[in-house]
Amino acid sequence: MMHVAPWCLTTSLSSSMVIIYNMLSGDYALVEGDFLEKVLCDEVSPDDSDLRMLIDGGFVVSDFSSSPPRGVREFSVFVSVTSRCNLRCVYCYESFRSGVDMSLDVASKVLDWLSSVLSGGGYERLVFVHYGGEPLLNPGVITYLGREVRKLCSRLGVECVECLVTNGTLLSGFSSTAREFIDFVQVTIDGVGLVHDVRRPYVDGRGSFCDVISGLLSALDHGLRGCIRVNVDRGNVDRVPELLHYLRDLGVYRKINYIGFSPVYPPQATSTYSQALSLDEWCTHFLKLLRCAVDLGFRIQPPPAGGGCTFGSGAAIDERGSVYPCPGFLGIEAMCLGRISGYWCLPRVEVKACEDCRFKWICEGGCRYLAYVTGRGLNERYCLKPYYERVLEEHVRLFVKSVEGSEGGSC
Repeated sequence: MMHVAPWCLTTSLSSSMVIIYNMLSGDYALVEGDFLEKVLCDEVSPDDSDLRMLIDGGFVVSDFSSSPPRGVREFSVFVSVTSRCNLRCVYCYESFRSGVDMSLDVASKVLDWLSSVLSGGGYERLVFVHYGGEPLLNPGVITYLGREVRKLCSRLGVECVECLVTNGTLLSGFSSTAREFIDFVQVTIDGVGLVHDVRRPYVDGRGSFCDVISGLLSALDHGLRGCIRVNVDRGNVDRVPELLHYLRDLGVYRKINYIGFSPVYPPQATSTYSQALSLDEWCTHFLKLLRCAVDLGFRIQPPPAGGGCTFGSGAAIDERGSVYPCPGFLGIEAMCLGRISGYWCLPRVEVKACEDCRFKWICEGGCRYLAYVTGRGLNERYCLKPYYERVLEEHVRLFVKSVEGSEGGSC
């Protein structure tokens, strides 16, 4: 007898259509409800092409205790090419890091280290994230790493995905170079005009909004794929719809891959910052913002999948070549795993309290950084079950709606 796989959830898109969402892969299947019912009652021929698609995609299984299908073996690395930043965001939690640029010598050692990791780990895909600080303050090292990482992956037969996380202020002057090796750009915009300028000013107090928009448009005009991230708290949550309308009128909504909303978590914000939303507030506002974005024709951020956290399956490298388990821990010496030129190993963490949770496939015990900064042990959970219970099904429905298409209206 067939079953919906335990790592999948089902939710209705309409009165006749059902979404099966794979929480491991992030893929989804749209099927007629009547057909799914027949599948689960073994009333569909094993040779049926739609049934084969569901089986091959890991959406349905004949044995509920089946092991999940193996995905692509992926290694993610965040490389901070500088800890300097040209902005002073009001909620930034990285201000404790001193301003240091990665040298070409260290960058060369990063490549040697990466070659060793990829050669010995049996990895099939590398996700390489150019990170900071503001990484575009060190364009020479980004360019060197970007080109050489491509060559390395080509030589090793490893799929390469290079991403750039930037505040966008310097993108206009780098977009033509970036398209040589950057696959995806993330730019943060917190609001229109003064809303953004107050939250994300330059070091000297000037507003950055106009430069960020120019940078975003330049990147898109040069054919770069990208997303917009909006950091949300009490200070701007009511002004985000204004930003969505602005971006729609600008035509950006047709060019970006998606727009995403991220809360300013209390443990991540500066100690004097008190505008973070509670979990209950965030759940309510998050769904409202997703609905607004979808109504306006945007494609929205994908629902979480596959564990999300790179702790234990990836690494972060700082400007001096120190290795950390994820970018959240950059600069926290107690969490340094070693140097790229010496011995280091990935930490192994298992949060046993989560073994019976239906969301373990996407959560795996929650963010290890947030567990650490809230006084929990690395093996203790930072539980997001109440969040997933509130928003996940609706997030999946809205995401599918945004992908499957609607011209957009108003919100």
